[in-house]
Amino acid sequence: MTVCGQVICAIDRSPDELQTGLKTTAVDIGAPEYRQGAGRVDADAAVGAVATSPAITATITAAPDRVTAGRALTVTYTATNRGTERGTATLTLRLNNTVVATTETDTIAPGEQTTETLSYQTTTADTGSQPITLHSPEGTDTKTVRIGEPQVQLSSVTITPSQVSGTAQTHTLTAMIHNVSDDGDPDRITMAMPEQVVVDAVGTTTARDTTGKSVPVTDATAIKNNTLTVSISPDSNATIRDVTVTTEFSAHRTDTQTAGGTT
Repeated sequence: MTVCGQVICAIDRSPDELQTGLKTTAVDIGAPEYRQGAGRVDADAAVGAVATSPAITATITAAPDRVTAGRALTVTYTATNRGTERGTATLTLRLNNTVVATTETDTIAPGEQTTETLSYQTTTADTGSQPITLHSPEGTDTKTVRIGEPQVQLSSVTITPSQVSGTAQTHTLTAMIHNVSDDGDPDRITMAMPEQVVVDAVGTTTARDTTGKSVPVTDATAIKNNTLTVSISPDSNATIRDVTVTTEFSAHRTDTQTAGGTT
């Protein structure tokens, strides 16, 4: 077994794999099995049998615990070449056993590794607790992610000017609306003013997503004198988005006394 010690034992393979390589490539010299065993060792063939390709494995190093349906699910993975030759590998990402993304690694030298990301655009059909599995030529790695229904939320509401006087004047309302979806139904956001504030009229309403793209809206409407409702039209070509809405309206206060009173 001197040949093994000098030639192929440096290859990153298990003892069983090395033994199999030696046996399957041995040359039959015509002697009885009890004398020749598997045959004469062919060192070149044995090396070729156990080191003909890279051995690239991939593991998920980071993945979110929860994703809102309609947003991108991004996993970070590390691909490592445990073989003896440079090479690439095709990796596939499966969500609940369905292939949702595929990528080819960069060329990786033996013993080296690379860290990259792989993304999938989720939909409302993916909701629930789902296994995500990264497949490489040398194995798989699985994590679990919770994909939740999008919940429309309102934040960062400002009114300029912030003080409403006793006479009607124009104000600008700006608000961030989170998780606007493309489910086919308009997303409506209702903002109630204090009881003493009366909305007299509503003017122009505009909306833009975080990339600056204009989003279709219907004009805000005044309901019961002190409530603003903004309806954002669905867009079948867009994924779930965060949208900034700007609405002009005029309003006045009803608790301001004009004759010797206070505001």
